Amino acid sequence: MATVGQQLPIPEVGWKRIDDINPSIKYAGTGWTSVARDPNTYAGTGTYTTLSGATNNSIRFSFYGTKIRIIDLYWTNRVINVNISIDGIISSWNPNNSINLYKMLVFESLNLPLATHEVVITTNSTSGIFSIDAIDIDSDGRLIHPDEVFKLNDLTVGKRIRCNYKASSNAVGSFSGIGVETKDFIPVASSATPDGDFYFIMVEDWNRRKRLIADRNIQHSISWDTLNMFGLTTGNRVEITLDDGTRVDPNIRLLTGGTTATDKDNEWDKYIVNSTLNNTIIAGDNNVWNWNVGITSWTTTTPANNPSLRVRRGYNSSVNTWLGDAPSSGGNYLSYSAFRPMMIIEIPLSYTLFYNNGEYKRWIEGNKEVKSSYTDDLVPKMISNNSPYGVVRASSTYASVSPYLAFDDSNTTEASAWITNATKAGWLEYEFISPKIITKYTLASQKFSGGSTVSELFARAPKSWTFEGSNDGVMWDILDTQTNVSVWRDGVKSEFAITNTQSYLKYRINITENNGSTFTAIGEFEMLGTIPAVPATPSYWKTVSRTLPSVDTFISDGMDSYLSSLVRKIKKTEQTMTGGSALGSGKMFRSTIDLKKWIDIRGIKVK
Repeated sequence: MATVGQQLPIPEVGWKRIDDINPSIKYAGTGWTSVARDPNTYAGTGTYTTLSGATNNSIRFSFYGTKIRIIDLYWTNRVINVNISIDGIISSWNPNNSINLYKMLVFESLNLPLATHEVVITTNSTSGIFSIDAIDIDSDGRLIHPDEVFKLNDLTVGKRIRCNYKASSNAVGSFSGIGVETKDFIPVASSATPDGDFYFIMVEDWNRRKRLIADRNIQHSISWDTLNMFGLTTGNRVEITLDDGTRVDPNIRLLTGGTTATDKDNEWDKYIVNSTLNNTIIAGDNNVWNWNVGITSWTTTTPANNPSLRVRRGYNSSVNTWLGDAPSSGGNYLSYSAFRPMMIIEIPLSYTLFYNNGEYKRWIEGNKEVKSSYTDDLVPKMISNNSPYGVVRASSTYASVSPYLAFDDSNTTEASAWITNATKAGWLEYEFISPKIITKYTLASQKFSGGSTVSELFARAPKSWTFEGSNDGVMWDILDTQTNVSVWRDGVKSEFAITNTQSYLKYRINITENNGSTFTAIGEFEMLGTIPAVPATPSYWKTVSRTLPSVDTFISDGMDSYLSSLVRKIKKTEQTMTGGSALGSGKMFRSTIDLKKWIDIRGIKVK
């Protein structure tokens, strides 16, 4: 299995790789640049920004799964610090490394709970290149954009929803799979025969109608005439079946594009060029709308000076690009002209409120308790005293045995350890890139491998020590004290939980006595933090209104159909007997019923 600090050109078994240009990744801030056709990076692409001072830029996404890896460069021109927050738990790495290699495994987090995890990648550096090449997650996992929703009802301006489109060459295809991952994304440069996913991004909620625009051209080499034949220049109802079996029939058409280059009263300029989507994006951002791909988008519009031509927008020079030179058949421009749909949809109201005791209520589902647990080892697998990041120091070292070997995640031989230079006392320290709160540490003795005896290795193990934290390397706070620890097992970790709420940049074990040897040694040294507990929250009925709710109240506070007790669906039942075969013997009988003893209910009056 690959470890941090190794090259990983392709994902390992059980993983799948997601390229940096995947639309589920949000690059927040300015100055991001995409590299294409680079033979050194994964899939020939990379995304980076060059810093010239402090930055608020970030890389954001969510993923569903249990593990994640980040693939990038180790290079001397990189930033010296990258922070990654996974569900609020922050770790760091340093890609500024003189080995100058591509496709490096720079970070990993394993054994996460099977759930959706929120990831934010930032840097504290003020110079250097801040970059990413690829992301590895579970082979059956899914990457999720921070603004992605899964139901049409959850769409608001700036949010996006996934959709699938499949088509033959120069023919209008079919839309399906709204809100679900059906296939990989259609390339941002589009395709003549697309069969993949894209995002619809909501740009406006107008008169209770949601307007959405595709984040890319979904099909190129298709003529305006072909689109017009299917009513997509003026608007055509297209039936789409949702994942739950519900069918919707949105109106799908091209955007308007302006009759001249100075005519800005059109949907391309309003939404793609100028809108920040309620401050969720930078207006005209190519990372959102993918207009800079060398292919234009057909619009519904005819240029003012030539009614035989059609207007196209976007290309590769500016989001404002206006072209009114293509015939409706496409002509010589066919391979450079593409279909980018707008979808207008009315969401049927399917919300519910429960009326009880004069109040309209909704059910608020509680959450189960999540118990506190420990993180994985926060010290990376070290391959030198300062790689892949952080710094290992020691009071002394025997011969050429480096102290980082106590942090190499490989306690398989007695040589893979930190050993003092013939002293019974000594200290071993690790310095993080950013302060951490350590609440547990583990120690293992040297692993027997045939050189020294097992008893000699146990004699080198620490007997009395303090575990200490510091932010300056001068003043050290004692966090734990152990004395007379003499029971060690061959290469097996011993765990020491501590009470600590203070973050420190540096931690060390300061050994005052070993178990009798001339040398003191540690086979493996780990430091762990705490994942805080989340208390259970009870379910309850929330009062929404004491008067008849308005439509807006139903939309904002009504319950969706997830509350099974309020869902009334016809269920098929099995007949108890459908066969016509003989059952054996039976008996006929006759009885008299006095109908006067029974009440015939013909109606019920309800007030």
